[in-house]
Amino acid sequence: MYIDIHTHKPSQKTAETIAVKSLWQDFGIADASCYSSIGFHPWHLDNWPKDMELLERYGDDECVVAIGECGLDRICQTDFAVQIQSFEAQIALAVRVNKPLIIHCVRAWDEVFRMLKNVAVPVVFHGFNKGPAVLEQICAMGYYVSFGSALLNPESNARKHFPFVPMHRIFLETDIAEVTIETLYAEAANLRNCKVEDVILQLETNFHTVFRK
Repeated sequence: MYIDIHTHKPSQKTAETIAVKSLWQDFGIADASCYSSIGFHPWHLDNWPKDMELLERYGDDECVVAIGECGLDRICQTDFAVQIQSFEAQIALAVRVNKPLIIHCVRAWDEVFRMLKNVAVPVVFHGFNKGPAVLEQICAMGYYVSFGSALLNPESNARKHFPFVPMHRIFLETDIAEVTIETLYAEAANLRNCKVEDVILQLETNFHTVFRK
C-alpha cells in the first residue's frame, strides 16, 4: 500500500493508497472518507485564537490522525511572536489528544527544536530539503522526516541525503506538487537501491508506528 502522509489535494482511502489530507481551515470537512491532519499553518494565523476552539473540537476525531502542519517560518509575513503562541497551543493540543505533530519549519530550526524538547508525541518534519546537520539533529531526537517532490530534483539536498536516512525514520508525501505518490516511491527505491515493495513495507510499518492506523 502506498502512503502519502501530507497532501493538499483531494484524496480518499483506497485499496492501494492511504493519503493524509492537510487542512489549515474548514476543519469540519474532515470525515471518514479520508484521513486528515488539521492545524494552523504559520502563513495563516489571522484568526487562530478564535478558531482554536474548532481545532480542539475536531482534533480528537478518529479521522484526524495528526495536528498540523504547524510550526515556525521566518520568511513569511506573520508576526513571529504570534507564530510562537500558535505553535505552543498546537503542541499542547497534540499532547492532550496524543496525536503526532506535522511540522513546517523555515529558518527557525533552533526555536522549533527547543519548543519540541520533551514532547512525547511523534514529530514529522514535512517537505524536508535541508542539509546533513539539520537531518542529523532530527534523527538524533527520534523525529521523522517526510520527503516530497524534491527527491526528483538532481540538485536538491533531499535527493543527496535521502539514501543515508534510516528507513524507519522516513515518510513520503505529494504536498501540492503535480506528482503521484507512486512516482515518489519508485524514486525512493531507486535512491536506496532496493525494490519498491521494500519501501512499501517499511513505510507501512512507520505509518502504523506513528499514526497508529
